Amino acid sequence: MLGLTLLTLIGLRHLVFMPLLGWGSAWGIYLFLLNERPRLTGILALLLLIQGGVAVMQFWQQGDLGLRVLGEYSLDPTVEGVSVLWARDHPWLRAYGLTGHPNMLGALLASLLLLLLPELSRGQGWPQRGIALALSVGFLGLLVSFSRAAWLGFAGGVLVGLGRTSRWTLLPFLLGLLCLIPYRDLAGSRWAERDSRIEQRSMMERLRDVSLAIEIIQQHPWAGVGVGRYLEVARARQPEALIVHNVPLLVGAELGFLGLACWLWLMRAGFLALSGREPPVGPWLSLLVIGLFDITLWPTTGIRNALLFALLAAPLAIHLEESALGNEG
Repeated sequence: MLGLTLLTLIGLRHLVFMPLLGWGSAWGIYLFLLNERPRLTGILALLLLIQGGVAVMQFWQQGDLGLRVLGEYSLDPTVEGVSVLWARDHPWLRAYGLTGHPNMLGALLASLLLLLLPELSRGQGWPQRGIALALSVGFLGLLVSFSRAAWLGFAGGVLVGLGRTSRWTLLPFLLGLLCLIPYRDLAGSRWAERDSRIEQRSMMERLRDVSLAIEIIQQHPWAGVGVGRYLEVARARQPEALIVHNVPLLVGAELGFLGLACWLWLMRAGFLALSGREPPVGPWLSLLVIGLFDITLWPTTGIRNALLFALLAAPLAIHLEESALGNEG
């Protein structure tokens, strides 16, 4: 993290506020969690209930709830620019929650679900029921985001931690999947309907941006183009280019091979934490998987993304520290 932060500062070609605010926010939350060790169970559960509940209602009524004061977007599936999927011969709104995009909602809910899941086997009585409710609502919200990256990240995180949790902790997720059965063709359209105009455009845009990112890395292999300049450089080559939906490619393009090496070293931390009691590897694996398909958990792309990154990084650092102290003892 320190290496990536220093490379970000060194690589600034001009004053770019978002990467600076992103890493600053990530470090602030990370160090606070590392030093103070606060209990976040209630906060995580509340966030899941709010974001998941809003997402489910948005999907249910196929529109926004009028929560502009809370940052909700105006959502109409017939309006160009609103994220939808195509099924049953008409567009379906993908839930946004109180975020700016369904992929952001999916990454948020996947992260919070994996962070809160271990608490379900530790609580008893009403606290345990409250956690189960939050997990159920949050999982439904994740499903109706129809974010493939978030689905894959969550599935990977759950599979890694499956042997370390009691079997019945998966009950909220099984119930959520049952609720999705009437809409299984919508979920299937995100994977199988490659002939739909929406899915074809999404795939073509992603392939175009991956090719552009690789070209930029090849032309600027050592220093990169500088943090915050990716889109400027990419659009000089292709005016319709978007930010590449792949964290290692984005890091490599902006910071060069040294930045990419730091990213790989940072991701390696999750595998170092496999030993010990209840390692928080699931959330970290979800961050890695989602990062291969989206940039919704990378600190330089937004303050909310930076905060989520810190929430996932801090438990891993705490576990590694405690494991090191245990080995010394």
